[in-house]
Amino acid sequence: MQYPRKRFLSALTAGRALRFFSVAYLSKVYGRQMIGFFSRHYQTMLYALIALAVAAGIGAVVYFKWYRSAARNKK
Repeated sequence: MQYPRKRFLSALTAGRALRFFSVAYLSKVYGRQMIGFFSRHYQTMLYALIALAVAAGIGAVVYFKWYRSAARNKK
């Protein structure tokens, strides 16, 4: 890729530092509010995550069974 290694590693380090510092800042500012929210709505969020996981699983099965086999038959 002919990109200077030092420049690449510097950009990678700066990007990760920015990402993790922003996550740390947001957790510092909104952490207690989020903990309170999830404490109050734990069961609702659990059911929503389970429903999302089931929907993703069904979507993956449909994709691999239906669309993948249709694409192979066209070849």
